[in-house]
Amino acid sequence: MEVDAQYFIQNEKHVNSFLRLCLSFFFFLGPVYALSARLGLFDISFQECAMVMLFIVGVVLLTRELDHIPRRSRITKYLLTISIHLLVCYISTKQGTNLSIAYALAPSLSCLYYRQSFTVFTTVISYAFLVLTLYFRSFTEVLNSSLQVTPMEWFASYAFWTTMEFLALVVVNYFLVTIIQRTLIHLQKKNAEMEDMQNQLVTGFANLVESRDKDTGLHVWRTREYVHMIAVEMKRQGNYVIDLSDSTIRKYAMAAPLHDMGKLSVPDSILHKAGSLSEQEYEVIKRHTTEGYRLVRESLSNIGDEELLRAIEDTVLYHHEHWDGSGYPNGLMGVKIPLCARIMAVADTLDALLSERVYKKRMGIEEALAIIEKGRGKYFEPCIVDAVMNLKEPLSEFLSIDLTEGI
Repeated sequence: MEVDAQYFIQNEKHVNSFLRLCLSFFFFLGPVYALSARLGLFDISFQECAMVMLFIVGVVLLTRELDHIPRRSRITKYLLTISIHLLVCYISTKQGTNLSIAYALAPSLSCLYYRQSFTVFTTVISYAFLVLTLYFRSFTEVLNSSLQVTPMEWFASYAFWTTMEFLALVVVNYFLVTIIQRTLIHLQKKNAEMEDMQNQLVTGFANLVESRDKDTGLHVWRTREYVHMIAVEMKRQGNYVIDLSDSTIRKYAMAAPLHDMGKLSVPDSILHKAGSLSEQEYEVIKRHTTEGYRLVRESLSNIGDEELLRAIEDTVLYHHEHWDGSGYPNGLMGVKIPLCARIMAVADTLDALLSERVYKKRMGIEEALAIIEKGRGKYFEPCIVDAVMNLKEPLSEFLSIDLTEGI
């Protein structure tokens, strides 16, 4: 899917939420009109007020349910805008109100979707409702006034001037949405190009690190995919929904391959040692987190994306911190460990268990997940472990792919 298409689909959901808020405003007009009817200001019954309020509640609840299914978000926007039209239409038919210009409300709101086709649709529907409302109201206005005109004469007069106002606003709306859409698409393409350049830069550094492990980039791809899968599953389960936006998940996944960047400073004799490490050698290995952080600050500080740079720094420096505070280099505990590093810690361990190394053979998925489960609440955050436990089938499918074909 194109970048701009992804953006506009996501934008529909946000605007739907905003329109639901606008529609909810009409809900409070029910009690206001009921009080006005009691005071004799409007010719409206309590039953009509109740119908308006029930109609609004029904539409809001229905559209909320539709928004849970991504493909239905477009249906939601049609229901919301048409509902706003109908409410304005109903209120405008009442004597004493003068809301004809309010029919430009929905076309103006449609600009938030940044879609010319939808703005045109909304404009046509809005104008049709406007004309029908004026037509039905013309009979009431003539019958309840001393005007010496026919209903059609009243309708023709009001319809003409209201049409002029409406068209002027529609022209502004249409050109506004066209300009904004073109600008947004241009920005999205530029952002995509910059993200691609950043991705190539990060992957290049990561491949340099992994070449020392004779893994030729496979570890890079695996850790990237594991982080992405875990973060998406966490969000699906309702954990860190606000923090794990689509953009943030992409940045976490992009940062993952650089987590062991500090190993560039580790001697080959230690890095490739087949046997167990001595205490001194282990201390050298542990320094790869702080050394990696230093290299990131020196080499990637001008990457052009502060959020991505922060994700890389946190991932490199803190991916060996443990949930219970027993990790290194700073002994951070719980949520004091950056979220990207908490996810990376699980992804890194998962890849270590599921991969063949110079000092061990590859484990099966069942055995690897059992070890991850044992670290729940000690080494790893519980909700991250829960997410991994739900990824057994996706992990099996991923591991069945011949990774060397993509390298």
